Amino acid sequence: MKSVKESSRFWWLFAAYGLICLCIAIWGQVPWRSDSLNYYRFAQESIALHNWFPHTKSMHYDWIATPLYINILIATLKIFQTPTSLLILAVGFNLVQLYLIHHLTERFFGAKAAWIAALVYVLYLNNLGLVLLNYTELPFGCFVLLSLYFFTAQPSLAHFYLAGLTAGLALGIRPTMAPLIGIYGAWIVFTFWKAHRYQWITYTGILALGLATYIVPAGLYSKHSIGFFIFTSNTGPANMVMSAFEGATGVYNDTIFKTDSVLLSKTTFSEKNAYLTKRSIEWIKSHPFRWLSFWPRKFTATFTTDDIAIGQLLGGRWTLNQWMSDSKLPIEQQLFRQEPFSFRIAFYLFQGWQQLFYLFLLGIWGYQFYNFWKKRLTAPLIALLLNGFTVLGLLLTFVGSVGMPRYKYTYLVVSIILIAPILQQLFSLEKQKKVSINSAAEMDSVNSYSLK
Repeated sequence: MKSVKESSRFWWLFAAYGLICLCIAIWGQVPWRSDSLNYYRFAQESIALHNWFPHTKSMHYDWIATPLYINILIATLKIFQTPTSLLILAVGFNLVQLYLIHHLTERFFGAKAAWIAALVYVLYLNNLGLVLLNYTELPFGCFVLLSLYFFTAQPSLAHFYLAGLTAGLALGIRPTMAPLIGIYGAWIVFTFWKAHRYQWITYTGILALGLATYIVPAGLYSKHSIGFFIFTSNTGPANMVMSAFEGATGVYNDTIFKTDSVLLSKTTFSEKNAYLTKRSIEWIKSHPFRWLSFWPRKFTATFTTDDIAIGQLLGGRWTLNQWMSDSKLPIEQQLFRQEPFSFRIAFYLFQGWQQLFYLFLLGIWGYQFYNFWKKRLTAPLIALLLNGFTVLGLLLTFVGSVGMPRYKYTYLVVSIILIAPILQQLFSLEKQKKVSINSAAEMDSVNSYSLK
């Protein structure tokens, strides 16, 4: 009875949140810029050429970005023929991500922790703001979580095949899925070595088959279209060079793309990538300590603030970073003061809630890492997978890119699964201080995340 009640409560939350997302998507449209606009433009150009992505014209792009996601956009636009459909698509990804976080938390930590995970997800406003952006965060997170959903299910050929297929689809959006795929392989090898269960050899092959189901057709299509076997984003060289040149600081700086005459003379993405890769490696070899000195800046730029999509909820006119920069100017030059009073109040409320809530989550997230490391040998599988994915994924990001708040989004959101049982215990301990509770049965099992 209790389980039915908690399940019903989740579905009411799911429905209400979905309705809010739909209303924002339909009536809260905000002009797209940067990646959002580029992805839409790539999709529109592909449709105009009656082709999928990449196509022959793509050879002269700066890079091939997120090919699977662009093709999803193409399919959506072909059917519905309106940019609003892409916002509805983002709503769908957002709700799938919410459902999977709830379900995976329930699988490992029980119904109460799952309810807390759902609430945390809804209260984390970036998830809502991303509905208005044509970014890769939501679809990437969905495929990561789907892969985890199948990989951590009861071992079977079907589950391992689907885990591999959805991992391949995540890889088709971002190459930072690679660390989790590597952890899958390491865990399977360790399990086989420890238990000598020979069916795990079969499972490994089935997982690889699932990966190949996406990678091979996507790569062969790309090879046919542009002469290169590409199944994921190849933006790595452009990202790497921004922290591997004389003007680098560890944060976003596109100066080199406007001033490097050799780069400007290149006409295809393959020529540009070859040049940027060589240039970056040579610079890093010549300045290894300077390159490493950027890492603290990358780390702080990634974790200090968390305005990924909050500005979209307020019309896209101001982000927290813009406001912080503008506040340094003389009073007469502060454009923010020219905004309506109601807008400024809303800005302070939204940003105040988001940053305080984020800092609270960040503290619990950090504690979770610490507690996981102490109990790593007895921690549940989901903790091993998510923490390994986070550490290796961020390490890969810092090696090959700059610091940016967006880069932590997926790792923080999927880690809500591990944050939730910690919050459950915190709330339970607080309740025990106020009300005497004699029955330990009131708490779900969170053995691997005990605060003691």
